[in-house]
Amino acid sequence: MLLPIPAAVGKLLLLDKVIPHRCLPTLGLINIAIVVMSVSTMRRKQAGPAFTLWRKEFAPYFGIFILLLSAFAYMNSVYHHFFPFFEVAIAAAYVTFLVFCLRNGWKQLLAAALLLPAAATTALVNPVDRGFDVILKSSLSALIKQQPDLKDGRWLVFSSWVYLPGFFSTCGLDLVNGLKIIPALDELARFDPAGEYASITNQSCYLVAHVRPEMGPSEFESPSIGVVVWKVNPLDPKLKEIGIKYVAFDSPPDSSIREKLKLIFKEESGGIWAYELP
Repeated sequence: MLLPIPAAVGKLLLLDKVIPHRCLPTLGLINIAIVVMSVSTMRRKQAGPAFTLWRKEFAPYFGIFILLLSAFAYMNSVYHHFFPFFEVAIAAAYVTFLVFCLRNGWKQLLAAALLLPAAATTALVNPVDRGFDVILKSSLSALIKQQPDLKDGRWLVFSSWVYLPGFFSTCGLDLVNGLKIIPALDELARFDPAGEYASITNQSCYLVAHVRPEMGPSEFESPSIGVVVWKVNPLDPKLKEIGIKYVAFDSPPDSSIREKLKLIFKEESGGIWAYELP
């Protein structure tokens, strides 16, 4: 996220599988690991029952509660008081209790206080087997099953935004564009021989292809962070040089382009027009 490390090192660390700002969950996991290792070395303090501890340390824990309550209330105000005050207070009290367990080395009680509420609220949630029918039962997936040779050639998907390339990639096709953690600089350099757009293409991004009606050099622009728009003519002979055999569009291409392509598949309701290059 912060240092320009070589691509080979990034692959060893699996950083080629995720765009930079989505590394943040990894930092969260690292924090959890640090907490777990710290807690595992803690020993329970021999300081009497919990009631005695609460009475002796009421002031500092009450201060922690007030601090947390203030922080949570401020966060809630940013979201226009989405949560009622009672829920905010319960959250502050819960975190204060976790601090109390952590402070006194009560590892088993801390684990139970952390895991049981999480299990109670998420045990019935299965994030894996929902929503795949959109892909697995789509007309594109059915076509690929009928014509598996479509996986042999590379694809370039022209679309207004990032969704259609992602759909094609999820169906198992080899896309030149779409989500590119490590940009294919050697391939893109063929379309930018002067290196005019090198600073734009050299980034992790969603590479979106737009149709350039006339023949000529490609153009690149970055309308927002993490998005690169590639304006290229679908009949550019350089596309076949990098192995592209098929192209797809989210709207019918111009007749001057369409007449020179071989139609493979079209689904107007889904917004897919797929062709084979001549």
